[in-house]
Amino acid sequence: GRLVQSFNLSSASAQELKLKAVSPGMYFMSIYTRSGKETVKLLVK
Repeated sequence: GRLVQSFNLSSASAQELKLKAVSPGMYFMSIYTRSGKETVKLLVK
């Protein structure tokens, strides 16, 4: 699979990380920070 959308995890200062597959080829990553919850969607083909 190819990652068409990238992100810098270290810049998020994530305390907790969860990676889930929500649909074929689509992955959902939840980043929990001190400021609250941030959602980053990754598209993998």
